[in-house]
Amino acid sequence: MTGRSIFVITTALLILITGELHAQTSDVAKEFWPEVKAVIDVLPKTRVEVYAAKQDGEDLARSQKKIGVAGSYRMKAILQHHLLDIDDEKNYVLVIGAGYERIFTDDNGKDTSENRFYIQGTPKHSVKKLGLLIQDRNRIEFRWVNDSYSTRYRNRLMIERPLRIDWFRFSPYSAGELFYDGQHRTWNQNLYKFGVILPYKKLLSVDAYFLRKNCTTCKEEHVNVFGLTVTLYFDLKKK
Repeated sequence: MTGRSIFVITTALLILITGELHAQTSDVAKEFWPEVKAVIDVLPKTRVEVYAAKQDGEDLARSQKKIGVAGSYRMKAILQHHLLDIDDEKNYVLVIGAGYERIFTDDNGKDTSENRFYIQGTPKHSVKKLGLLIQDRNRIEFRWVNDSYSTRYRNRLMIERPLRIDWFRFSPYSAGELFYDGQHRTWNQNLYKFGVILPYKKLLSVDAYFLRKNCTTCKEEHVNVFGLTVTLYFDLKKK
């Protein structure tokens, strides 16, 4: 058995085992998070992204909808490009960006709205011998929830391994994220994520994942999520 096969099998087992363990926990909420993104490369190093997501709980009364727009700029290309992936941002040492999100929440008939602006920077490192891509996203959010202002810092570390079996391409990954809430002045939330990205030509990719969220100040302290994100890619710079 090759090292590549071991990596794929181990990743799959981790996803299955983790999902099974948490499915047996009665006090853990279960959710499905669908999301659609449109990624538009307007210049050789500049991108605009538009997205919409819905977060419904299987056993929860609340429903959340999110729409957003973001822009990013890529700085200094990585020497070892990850050519198996259609996302060109993964081939750069540093990506900086900013965005806006509008979030609507319905909790038992009580409506909450949030306006959120954010800035972020994502340094990346390619481990050539192992074929790994390591990304460390740092984000600062400026939030207005029903006109109440607060800030939040988020740090997400992600490790990805693009693979190919004949014509079939896929990228298993794992990620962990920590949240520092300025309103509560504490590290109040963490999540970890296991998934696989399936690219199709230069047109789209599908990201299927399992996510576990833990939060000490949220209504639901523990949440298990199955998520599905479809990303459409458009390249205007060629026109």
